[in-house]
Amino acid sequence: MLSSLSCSSAQPSCVLLYGGRQALMPLYWLCYRHNNQISVVIEPAHSLIYARLRSSIDKLDEGEFTEGHELDRKWQVPKARIGRLSQEEAKRLLAKLR
Repeated sequence: MLSSLSCSSAQPSCVLLYGGRQALMPLYWLCYRHNNQISVVIEPAHSLIYARLRSSIDKLDEGEFTEGHELDRKWQVPKARIGRLSQEEAKRLLAKLR
């Protein structure tokens, strides 16, 4: 059972704790289009399809899925950026990651 989620600035991937054991998980950048707006979701998962499933379970997948990408493991994403981002947050994070 999932007991904790943490992303530190020193750790580019998320560290998920399962019963006290750590497992590194890649992060996925998911894009959805709804009412001519783009929404971005960042989800930790083992694969793109699992990231989309987690997004759906968490009710973050509003609109039509347009694209998804695994984030480069060298990129450092703060814990606060996991989940749905506003367009401004997504633009700022993308500018920092490039």
